[in-house]
Amino acid sequence: GSQALLMEMLEAEGSSVRAAASAAEALTIIDDWAPDVLIADLQMPREDGYNQLRALRAAGRPDGRTIPAIALMTDPRPDARIRALTAGFQAVVLKPVGRPELLATVARLCRQGTGAS
Repeated sequence: GSQALLMEMLEAEGSSVRAAASAAEALTIIDDWAPDVLIADLQMPREDGYNQLRALRAAGRPDGRTIPAIALMTDPRPDARIRALTAGFQAVVLKPVGRPELLATVARLCRQGTGAS
């Protein structure tokens, strides 16, 4: 599926990737492993990406840092993008996901998260 393709794209660049099928699973993973970036699909079946982000933000990371988050979405309308950014996502990537855009977005958020320029 699309999750496996995203993982392959990121792992090919040397990223360490974990997949979660739900917000609850993502919370468990983050408790054990603090990622540099969260990628949430807003069209997941039986799951709301906005609620997932709220739950993850409420739980926080063990080191207290906010995890930068990318929203994956199929809706290209500006108001959909604005809703995602207003909800707390730092970036929006439209599906189908292009490798260059995804990698550039992840790299930018990783740099911001570490304070590097």
